[in-house]
Amino acid sequence: MSKLIYLVLLAVPLSLLSAARADEDTVAAIEPAYAAIELSAVLDAVANDTGKTFVVDAGVDGRIFAGQLRVRSIDMATLHSLLFANGLAAVDKGEFVRVMEVARIRQQQLPFVGETDREFADDEWVTHLIRVEEVPAALLVPILRPLLPPQAHLVANKASNTLLLVDRYASVQRLSSLIRALDKKVDSQ
Repeated sequence: MSKLIYLVLLAVPLSLLSAARADEDTVAAIEPAYAAIELSAVLDAVANDTGKTFVVDAGVDGRIFAGQLRVRSIDMATLHSLLFANGLAAVDKGEFVRVMEVARIRQQQLPFVGETDREFADDEWVTHLIRVEEVPAALLVPILRPLLPPQAHLVANKASNTLLLVDRYASVQRLSSLIRALDKKVDSQ
């Protein structure tokens, strides 16, 4: 009977060890799909497809996480999303596209929504002025600011009753809709 107990006790740890090894094999099979890739390889692929030249700021890490995206499948819109997910941003300066840390985006000359007919990628950083008609714009700032990422900027100009917003295009569109919904005349009955 003691030999049987000894064999059972020995078999349990061995089965746990083989299960742990199977988990390690599963993780090893999954990990490469989420491994960091060279930013330069991504930018080279997008440059080949778009004809754009990319300039990367000093201090930007040379590796990014792209999940299961294949480098050759990344277009300019996907690049904006990928960079944002990695704490980076791209700003089209005309002659070149500058890649920088997203923390520095507010100080950049960004495309102005409404100035051009061009379409923007959802995660492309833009500047937008929103005229508020019925309520003081300054009253909307504390309502809207919590909806913004830390890198975005929102300020009210009391003199013109406008909001200046710097954020990603999809967020600007969402906030513009919210502002239109909030900018209603209230009857004082």
